[in-house]
Amino acid sequence: VAANLVQLQWIRACMPTTIANYEVWRSTSPGGPFTLAGRSDQNTRGFNDNTASSGVTYYYYVIANDTSGKQVKDSENDVWAHGGFLSS
Repeated sequence: VAANLVQLQWIRACMPTTIANYEVWRSTSPGGPFTLAGRSDQNTRGFNDNTASSGVTYYYYVIANDTSGKQVKDSENDVWAHGGFLSS
């Protein structure tokens, strides 16, 4: 694994809509602000952040988008991957 790589994986929650893609958001603070780190298609359910810096703790969350481009929202939708820490 590269020194500047954080690998994220998640499991799709049971949702009644068809998922088109996932947005992965990243911050260096647990409360944000978050910026879009990238997108993943509906079948991948993972993301490689190769822009991360060594020695920095990152906080991520994932949003699912349906086929009409709307965010799928329910209380269980947001997936958090806390503490993507890269050692130097």
